[in-house]
Amino acid sequence: MTLLLCATVLIAAAVLRSTEYDENYSVFVTGGTARPEWPEASFVPNDVRDYFLVHATFNEIIDNLLKTDVHPPLYFLALGSWRHLAGNGLFSLRMLSVIFGFLPYLSGC
Repeated sequence: MTLLLCATVLIAAAVLRSTEYDENYSVFVTGGTARPEWPEASFVPNDVRDYFLVHATFNEIIDNLLKTDVHPPLYFLALGSWRHLAGNGLFSLRMLSVIFGFLPYLSGC
């Protein structure tokens, strides 16, 4: 019962929370442009939409991380694959973290 309550809270947070820098950065890395050039003036989300729709190969993800980051690549490689399966929406991206959080409990560890 506790596990179900925790899952409900995490899923609700995934739906209701606004986007964060780290989440967008993860999308950029798995989309092939780790550090995109943002417009200098005000812009609407549709102006940068393409950054969130492009998918990078594993080699591109590793290359982006080597050039711009210090994090281990496993999460980004998993997220790159997950985006192909679950889509590009923020909720879909967050669900990978929810699943990772529950894997130890679901596997009986």
